Amino acid sequence: MGKILIIFYVKDKIQKKKGVDLVERFGTGVLAGITAGIIMGIVSVLFFLVGVFDLNPFTVIAGLFMTEAAAATTTGLLVGLVAHLAASAALGAVFVFLIKEREHVFYWGVTFGVALYFINPGVVGPAVGMLPPLWQSDLLNNIGALLVRVIFGGSLGYLVGIWLPETAFAAVGGHGPIEGHQGEHVGHEGEHHHEEHHHEGEHHHDGGHEGENQGDHK
Repeated sequence: MGKILIIFYVKDKIQKKKGVDLVERFGTGVLAGITAGIIMGIVSVLFFLVGVFDLNPFTVIAGLFMTEAAAATTTGLLVGLVAHLAASAALGAVFVFLIKEREHVFYWGVTFGVALYFINPGVVGPAVGMLPPLWQSDLLNNIGALLVRVIFGGSLGYLVGIWLPETAFAAVGGHGPIEGHQGEHVGHEGEHHHEEHHHEGEHHHDGGHEGENQGDHK
């Protein structure tokens, strides 16, 4: 009975720990996404200033919510910046739940960025009228769009790799070191109780022999 109670107790602790790790994983993904979004935003503005991009990327984003004239104002730029960071946070949260282990997380981030290039400028942008199709954009714009998303994905993967604790990886990626340690603890507890019962049985058995010996002497 004691062994069963210990197993339920440890399982309850593991479930609570998983809940904490999932929250931590989500928070890390959001923070890493915002940080990577800031890096991407800075590079995107630089690309616009040096002529790689024809339009200010924040003005393009703001155009989803307001007229073209309003999007070109300071308010429009702020709206575009906030929308960009919100999207970056959401993408960070998605990415962090796709990753099962810390190994190669940077390279998975770069792959994630390449996928975003084909999804965003390739599909979503033309679908909502924000960007022309990739084959209608000039080569320099396409290269810039790919580079800023690779920078975003690489930064995201790197930050998740250094900010997310190993226990949070274990919460989604399978049996981590904590679960293994606690499971081992349960096993040792069970063996300990088993040995106690075994020794108690031997003690009673020895007591029975003593009683028989005393009866024979009498």
